[in-house]
Amino acid sequence: MKLIGLTLWTYAAFSLHAGLGDSVGYGSFHVHLLWLALVPTVLRLDEREGLLLAATWGLLADCLTSSPLGIDLVGLAVAATVIQRLRRLNEFRSLFTTALLTATIVSAEIALADGLRLALAGVTSDVTNLAIHSLTTGATTAVVGFVIGCAVRLIWRPQITTSDERSRSHVVTNRWRMLTG
Repeated sequence: MKLIGLTLWTYAAFSLHAGLGDSVGYGSFHVHLLWLALVPTVLRLDEREGLLLAATWGLLADCLTSSPLGIDLVGLAVAATVIQRLRRLNEFRSLFTTALLTATIVSAEIALADGLRLALAGVTSDVTNLAIHSLTTGATTAVVGFVIGCAVRLIWRPQITTSDERSRSHVVTNRWRMLTG
């Protein structure tokens, strides 16, 4: 069931990215829809599944472009590994921390992948424009992800009733009594 869900999620992410990728944003501020879907997904999967999903998405992204194969495959796989390692240090319960991680990872991957593509094509690139493009895309993607995360938490937050509060306090009271005799 998880495989079917991930397959449908992959299809939805790539369809949205292919259909709306260039039109989502304002001016030089573009939202990278694949990263918007990939970062929270990798954070929720275990290491092996997250790495496999990111590598698969990288291969699919490479197949959809005219650049050499392997750039996005390696970039997304390395990014997923970094995300998984950082998840061990921090649980990423805060949306702000997740947004900072997203901005950093997306900016670094876009700068390195686009720079490598330009270098392999033999085109001299302006480092300033490349940095501005990667930073604005990373920041915009992180802000949109933060807003979506806030909306999701607002809509699906658990409702606590008074009976739930009583049962929770009763359990704590019982445990305390059991510990103290």
